Amino acid sequence: MSYMSVAFYAIYRSSVLSDYANKTKGFGINRALESDCRTRWNSTRRMLETFLLFKNVISSFHKEKSSLTLRSEQRTKLSSLELDTDAWSVLEAGEIVLRPFKLATDFISGRQYPTIGASYHAIHQIKEFLEDTSEQDTLVYQIKILLLHQLEHYFFEDQQQLELIQCNVCRDGIRLNYTMTSTTVPPLPSDCAVITASRCWASIFWELDFNRTFLEFHGRPGMAINAPSRDVVSVRIVKGMERNNQTLSSGREVIYECDSSDKCNDQAGLEKLLSSLVVEDQFQQEVAPLLKIVSPFDIRAADCLYFHNTTFRCPPPDLRRCHRCTIEVGQQTSLIEHVCATCEVDEVRENFVERFKTFVLSNRTEDIDVAVLGCQLKGCNSVNNANIVYKASQITFNSDEYFKN
Repeated sequence: MSYMSVAFYAIYRSSVLSDYANKTKGFGINRALESDCRTRWNSTRRMLETFLLFKNVISSFHKEKSSLTLRSEQRTKLSSLELDTDAWSVLEAGEIVLRPFKLATDFISGRQYPTIGASYHAIHQIKEFLEDTSEQDTLVYQIKILLLHQLEHYFFEDQQQLELIQCNVCRDGIRLNYTMTSTTVPPLPSDCAVITASRCWASIFWELDFNRTFLEFHGRPGMAINAPSRDVVSVRIVKGMERNNQTLSSGREVIYECDSSDKCNDQAGLEKLLSSLVVEDQFQQEVAPLLKIVSPFDIRAADCLYFHNTTFRCPPPDLRRCHRCTIEVGQQTSLIEHVCATCEVDEVRENFVERFKTFVLSNRTEDIDVAVLGCQLKGCNSVNNANIVYKASQITFNSDEYFKN
């Protein structure tokens, strides 16, 4: 590449040489020589391509240099820069090897939404091309080997980078007009991508009353952590009292975080996850009577319990803004870890019941199990009523089923 820079410099310093170099119309060339873009692989390929287009011009130039009005030192300099057949072969081989870099650049920059996934795909396609050994006795192969060493140095030798995993990512959420089960998980749409991340993430939300399911897929950014993999699934049942004051709306949510394998948040990963989960409740029968809407709400008549044994914030009742009594009870291995009984100021949502449970899949343990109640009847936010939430619902995870394959 330094040869080209010296040649360009010599040509453009001399008006005689410059005028000759610009007489390219007879060769059908509509491009100027370039000497200032050799810093990147794709732009180096552009420079080589242009220089090779000028091959006939340059060869003719050297043949006729003795007839040009040049000083002797200029003629000597040009003679030292003349390329032989082997040198031209090296340039041609270099241009061939660098073509995939140009295609990769066009592929990424031509997308409306360039993504890490697209870049990841392009890098691996280039690596596959450079690893092709079908032309071992050629200059092309020798240049491939040199570039492969550089590619591996920049993209594949960073241990932290290697410890990252591939994750499925969808820019938009996916809406299904049916209640998804372990046997009806759809393939990911074609506009989803695969990126490198520290953890993969997927969420599923069921609107059971409307027979709809919403899916989201993400990858959590950050450096890889040198620690054992920790797959976690969190399950939430949430129901709210409808305006008819009799029926509970019904929703469920599963959030899955994993780092145990590449693309663990794909279709197969969700199928395995859902086939291992059991989520059931009898909230309509057992809890709905506790969630009757009282309007207007009288905080004094409701006599909301205020009690907590937590280190995190559990605000005291605000008698001027309270809209319902609430209680949150957290258990771990069936033992009560925390209680927060107070009064909620949120006036937007209706009375509600929730059950939330988290499982650490890698060590087959339950992490936390929470029951929440938002109600307006007198003394309704008691620990006894929170226990009804536990008894009226079931969230279990079958580790044997999950790990059987």
